[in-house]
Amino acid sequence: MNVILPKEYYQVQLNGSLVFDELGWWHYQRDLEKFEGIESEADRIAHSRFLFYCAHGMMLFNNRVQALQYAMRRIGYEPAEPPTLNPQVWLDLEAAINRAGKTVPA
Repeated sequence: MNVILPKEYYQVQLNGSLVFDELGWWHYQRDLEKFEGIESEADRIAHSRFLFYCAHGMMLFNNRVQALQYAMRRIGYEPAEPPTLNPQVWLDLEAAINRAGKTVPA
């Protein structure tokens, strides 16, 4: 699976701080290139983690919709609340359908 890990996983400790060595930098850049269709580095990382959590969600729930919802929650995306439906609209629509059904010849 293609996942961009946090930078710390590619770095080595040198004099008490984490720095990239040649191998770590190469692997980090290689992982970023796997998502070259996405422009910014932050978006590449977010997309990579989204795909990871989708796969994790499929293992947990074995349901695509639940896996996508799980992945969206894990990366911090909260879908907008669906608009509230006015029950009167449905009653008006039902009345209009009934009126239209009476005027159509059988």
